[in-house]
Amino acid sequence: TPKTWFNPEFSIHDKGFNYKEGYMVYVDMINETPAVAIMKNSGSLSSNIGVIQGVPHGLLQEALNCSKDECISGMYPITKKIEEWLKKELGLV
Repeated sequence: TPKTWFNPEFSIHDKGFNYKEGYMVYVDMINETPAVAIMKNSGSLSSNIGVIQGVPHGLLQEALNCSKDECISGMYPITKKIEEWLKKELGLV
């Protein structure tokens, strides 16, 4: 989630710098429409590498109603319902 990603305890320490590596799946606003995005962080760089299409709009709207603690820098955490939908679509359940 954005809250976890931006938590200073969730980082790799190298040569005095704190940086994060890995992927974050979150809800973002793209062209004024909510979408599930995938961000890749590598060292001090980050970039969006994809958008998951077909997520039901109602599920995305629910994600926008998160608390101020959970929504950080315009990024919204995926909800349990989105997580379940993704797992089903990926054949993981």
